[in-house]
Amino acid sequence: MRIRLNQAERWHVFTHLAAMERAGLPVERCYASMPLPRRAEKGRAALLRGLRNGRDLVSAARASGLFRVEELRLLRAGVETGDLSSIYRRLSERLGARVAMARAIRARLMLPGLVFLLAMLIQPLPALVRGDVTPFDVIVVVLRNLLLVAVAWGGVRALISGVLRPVEGGRSRVLDHLLLRVPLFGPLHAKCNARDFSESLGDLLMAGVPMFEALPIARATLSNAVVHARAVTLEHAVRQGEPFASACRGLSLPAFGPMCELAHAGEHAGRLAESLLDHARLAQTGIAHTTGELAVWFPRLIYAALVVWLASGLLGGVGMPPPPH
Repeated sequence: MRIRLNQAERWHVFTHLAAMERAGLPVERCYASMPLPRRAEKGRAALLRGLRNGRDLVSAARASGLFRVEELRLLRAGVETGDLSSIYRRLSERLGARVAMARAIRARLMLPGLVFLLAMLIQPLPALVRGDVTPFDVIVVVLRNLLLVAVAWGGVRALISGVLRPVEGGRSRVLDHLLLRVPLFGPLHAKCNARDFSESLGDLLMAGVPMFEALPIARATLSNAVVHARAVTLEHAVRQGEPFASACRGLSLPAFGPMCELAHAGEHAGRLAESLLDHARLAQTGIAHTTGELAVWFPRLIYAALVVWLASGLLGGVGMPPPPH
């Protein structure tokens, strides 16, 4: 059973667990009170049932289907070291930064979205005032426009969800190769993969997970088949004895260049995990800046398109059916 929690839901879970762990509450009580959506209640019940039946925390969490592979391995490391609080805190901070960025983008796009909906309602009105169409025609046009927007929005959300979903063996490498070449979005997508890989690997190494065990878990977070295939090559090179910093250059993507440079310095200084986490923070800052710029310019493009559309409607009633003869 696998229950997919979005970033905001996972952030609430780990923030709650960090607070409960700091307060010294028992493990079962921490997980019994964690905030979950209704669809995840079966997972909570399975987790609590496992704990009451004497299973260890990691086994019960795995059976619940609520947690990802890298999160389960970090939980195991926290249990082994007796420091679950720091694991919860790191996961909460990581997810919190991404949730804050997503909320900021949505807030900036809210107003142009509302303006767009209002424009769809206003655009047919001139033709109605002129008597070219009936109120029924206006209602049909408005409903048609709303349906088209709903379908388009659903398609965009499905596309983004599919692109950001970790590779599980069924993704087309050809399509993902083309995706990396898309202007603006391709480099941003590659940078997100670099951030996810270095962040997961750095967290796992920091928690004491061996490199050979941490690499496949970090690789599972990648959401591009091309990058995933190159990460497999990196893993094979490391298993054959090549230093990580040297092996990661085989990724051959500009987005991974800074990670390789920091990993080279960190490996020589004996601070590879810290260097990878430093790169993840720098990459997150760059991603937030890029998405912030896009969130500034995208509404301006929407406003310009709306001005043209409304002007055409006011001048000629474009988009309305022809008047009845």
